[in-house]
Order: sequence, then structure tokens, then C-alpha cells
Amino acid sequence: MLDKKKVIRPEIWRFARDMEETMKRNDQDRGDTWKQFSTASLESRLACAFLKFIETKDRRHLVNVANYAMMTYHKSDVDREVSDGNRE
Repeated sequence: MLDKKKVIRPEIWRFARDMEETMKRNDQDRGDTWKQFSTASLESRLACAFLKFIETKDRRHLVNVANYAMMTYHKSDVDREVSDGNRE
């Protein structure tokens, strides 16, 4: 019997797959350069991506929104780790 707590919902799986496909398409040109962006830069890009979706209603822009949100989320973890490391 499947443990529903361990199964990723199909909607989330599909969206995550689309996020990864978008990231991979940009790998050759940009790679992981986003990891060097400041939090403010990522937040600005996130806001612009969301506005682009609002303007166009093109759901593909939601994947960009999600990717910039993921990058910002990751950056906040990195910033917290650096900050916590500096306190020791």
C-alpha cells in the first residue's frame, strides 16, 4: 500500500518537471550563475516575472515565477547559513 505522505502529488510533479526543463534550457548559456545574484536582484526578477504573467496571461511565465521563487528561497537559506556561521 502506498504511503500518501511520501507520494508527490501529480500536479506538483508536473510543475516541478517544467521548472527543471526551463532551468536546463538555460544551463548552457547561464549555468548556475543565478547563485551569485543578490537577494534583491532575485526578488526583482521574481516580481518582473510575475508582472509578465499578469500582462500576458501566458502560464509559461508561471514557471519562471516559480523558478525565481525557488532561487530566492535557496538564497535565503544560503544567507542564513552565512549569517549563522558569522555568529560563532
